[in-house]
Amino acid sequence: MNLRHVKIALALLAVAVLALIWVGNGPVLNLQTMQAWHIQWRDEVQASPWLASLLFVSIYALAAAASIPGAAAMTLLAGAWFGPVWGTLLVSIASTLGATGAMLLARLFLRDWVMHRWPNRISAIQEGVARDGLSYLLSLRLIPAAPFFLVNLAMGLTRMPTATYVWVSALGMFPATVLYVNAGEQLSQITTLREILSPDVLISLAALGALPWVIQFIRAAYRRHQRIRPWSKQRPKQFDRNLVVIGGGAAGLVGAYLGSALQAKVTLIEHRKMGGDCLNTGCVPSKALLYSAHLIQAAQRAQARGLGVFTPSSAAFRQAIAHVEESIQTIAPNDSAERYKELGVEVIAGHARFVNPWQVQIQPHQGEPFTLSAKHFLLATGADPIFPEIPGLQPDRCLTSDTFWDHLRTLQEAPKRMAIIGGGAIGCEMSQAMNALGTEVHVFERGAHILARADADVAQVLESRLVEEGVHVHTQSQIERATHHAGGTTLLWRTDGGLQALEVDVVLVAVGRRARRDGLGLEDIGIKSATFIEHNRFLQTSWPHIWVAGDAAGPVALTHAASHQASAVAINTLLAPFWRKAASAAWLPSVVYTHPEVAQAGLTRQDATRENIAVQETTYPWREFDRAITDGATISGLIHTHLCS
Repeated sequence: MNLRHVKIALALLAVAVLALIWVGNGPVLNLQTMQAWHIQWRDEVQASPWLASLLFVSIYALAAAASIPGAAAMTLLAGAWFGPVWGTLLVSIASTLGATGAMLLARLFLRDWVMHRWPNRISAIQEGVARDGLSYLLSLRLIPAAPFFLVNLAMGLTRMPTATYVWVSALGMFPATVLYVNAGEQLSQITTLREILSPDVLISLAALGALPWVIQFIRAAYRRHQRIRPWSKQRPKQFDRNLVVIGGGAAGLVGAYLGSALQAKVTLIEHRKMGGDCLNTGCVPSKALLYSAHLIQAAQRAQARGLGVFTPSSAAFRQAIAHVEESIQTIAPNDSAERYKELGVEVIAGHARFVNPWQVQIQPHQGEPFTLSAKHFLLATGADPIFPEIPGLQPDRCLTSDTFWDHLRTLQEAPKRMAIIGGGAIGCEMSQAMNALGTEVHVFERGAHILARADADVAQVLESRLVEEGVHVHTQSQIERATHHAGGTTLLWRTDGGLQALEVDVVLVAVGRRARRDGLGLEDIGIKSATFIEHNRFLQTSWPHIWVAGDAAGPVALTHAASHQASAVAINTLLAPFWRKAASAAWLPSVVYTHPEVAQAGLTRQDATRENIAVQETTYPWREFDRAITDGATISGLIHTHLCS
């Protein structure tokens, strides 16, 4: 929003305020004056009804669009001049046009500015309107006491479709329009405006305004009853636990710890390894490997400055893998079952499956199966790699981020040649790490650039760096077929230049992850899932007492996002109804730990474009910072700042 827009908005506001002062003290809302107008203009209206109707609608709509008060007075006059039927029709058309115009003006001049000033609050309003916008708007329109111009302004800040706004506004304003127009037909006989809006009438209109919420509440209660009815006889009268957490990764550990800290009876069930993906196959091993790779790169840069000679070797590879193992073993006690038992959490190594919405059957790794009930459940099951549908590509002959580390442990030296399918964070990090360890790496990305979630110019900086180091990056490349053989895998892929073939020792698939849900019985109790387990903004599934957090909830696979969500769940489950906290991971910062690192917080340029938010952008080359120069950095990095205009 530029200065000119601000001036226009302030001018419109000033006109509205002056009009309000004039109307409040002047003749428009004076009953005697309106009666005099009725008598003065009645003959002219009857003489030229079509012209009078057109002028009336135009003046009414323009005044409403400019948020100038006086709609009630004009509605009374419509009834006096045009009668109940024609007057109701004219006022309905005019008020709807005016309300829509005011809403569009607010959207044009104010929305971007307000979004910039209060992005989090407006985002929460946007989510609420997207979810319950019709009920909100209909209720406000049904209550005449709700300020007309404030409703238009508030809805202008949202993304409610204009067509929806029009028909809901017209429907919501219709009862009050009928009331005022019919009162206006008796304008000459009214002695006080209180006769129009008596206490009984106001109470009736308020009740009418509450009707959409009553209907919504009844519908929700009916749906809840229909969902619970098949299971009602299986609901326990007493529960074994306050909270059962399924999954011992970042989200599960945080949720279990906070639950126990709040003196709840908590059971944590993990059928794989404590610490989840982060400790065993994700953050810890990948960053440990990257640490070794960056040391090798630093040594190579030192060699370029005449400070030594370094060549990757099998010994360096084994040392790097040893550092990965040492890192996992050092951190593992923090996430161990023993530690959480000391914190008051019951930890069970086994598999859980829902038998009904309040009970899970647990098959421990040792012992007989048993059933456990709980008031609340937290699904912190993590995510599994997505496997692409490529003819000939067999899952058991490829590696994923889950199986990659076990494979590296079996090797005495780095693979000679490796293909990575997917140019996201995992693909980029592992391509740079393995390239530094002496592997010829080929990255295949279907999109126009790697790191699809990053801005194109930022991704291009990293892509150029990877290519400079020796990584082969193939963007806009579609793998047509794979053939496995004793020596490895042959990939056939299509580019603009035609078909090409590549033989590699190892194929790492890194095209994304989806919620881990197999064997949990979620479908049996009606919990839906696609890439992630479906939930609301409070992280509740279709059963309000079953929650989800972490990679299973999405939309990002970040350890700190999982912790953030799990803490919100712990608060919502154990402090309700006194506390309720929404949790969104969309605004959390994230980092790709390559060299250079790619970090972002908030919206990228492409996010803002997709959300139709205008931005002002500032870019500063990294190599021009003093610290970059003193460290001998030659990377053409970028620092982006995006501000809403």
